[in-house]
Amino acid sequence: MKPRVSIALACVALALVAAPRLLSATATAPTAAPPSTDSPSTASPGAPPATHDGIWIWTRTDAEIYAARGPLAAAAIPGVLVLSLELDATAELRGRRGLSPAIRGAKEVAAVIRIEDSVARRLDDPGALAAELDARLGSMLAEIDASGVALAEVQLDFDVPVRRLGAWAELAGALARGSLAGTPLWVTSIPAHLADDRYGALFSGQVAGHLYQTFDTGLACNPGEIAKARERLVRAGLPYRVGVATYERARDGRRTTGHRCWAQASPELRHAGLHAGSWVFPAGRPVDDAFALFEDHP
Repeated sequence: MKPRVSIALACVALALVAAPRLLSATATAPTAAPPSTDSPSTASPGAPPATHDGIWIWTRTDAEIYAARGPLAAAAIPGVLVLSLELDATAELRGRRGLSPAIRGAKEVAAVIRIEDSVARRLDDPGALAAELDARLGSMLAEIDASGVALAEVQLDFDVPVRRLGAWAELAGALARGSLAGTPLWVTSIPAHLADDRYGALFSGQVAGHLYQTFDTGLACNPGEIAKARERLVRAGLPYRVGVATYERARDGRRTTGHRCWAQASPELRHAGLHAGSWVFPAGRPVDDAFALFEDHP
């Protein structure tokens, strides 16, 4: 997940910037054709995934939005950006601390680690990179444990190039068996990842599931694309959550995104036994309207 949003923080300097990508959009979500009798691939896990909704918290403003929901906040797990990792000019791995996982109103949290695009260069040797990441994640988990915050899971947010999916799956599996052993590990996915028919086989047994991002990806929102997205999610056969946003972007006074369209269409992407919840990226905006779209699971 790499939205093109920039928000100044007192505690951490993060730039949420993505390359300019225009989306074809409509004001109202079209309804996808009725799903066929599709079935998951052989990568499908044996037991249904635990289902919960969530809200990604990358800034103090996002944290305030979460807390302001009052009793409604408890219905969604906050995914808190606690660490960002990137390579410096010498290809050394560097970390930037994010927010404290202690979010007001939260009973448990998901710890989100953003892996910047520059790190993809190190995937030529996933074993060596895994060793470095394992040490950093182990230290982070120890800090979270010492804070007394209940940790529901860890999410690794990496817009990895499709050609590196195999190495990324290997690395993620090594972390899941290493410092993250005993903690559910989820990874983010984008439409280009799911277009690769190897995705399910690569990540099966490596992670708990993936979070499918529908915003700031260049994905048009229309019945054909909605049906295609659902087909690919089912084909992968992995537990998944759908990530949405309801803010829109504009250029020269014209809306260029279909974020709300995808949020409205998110129920069409549910598949029993694989769909494991919906997550909202607020980017500093209110989220109640987004949660109203999928507050009742089928």
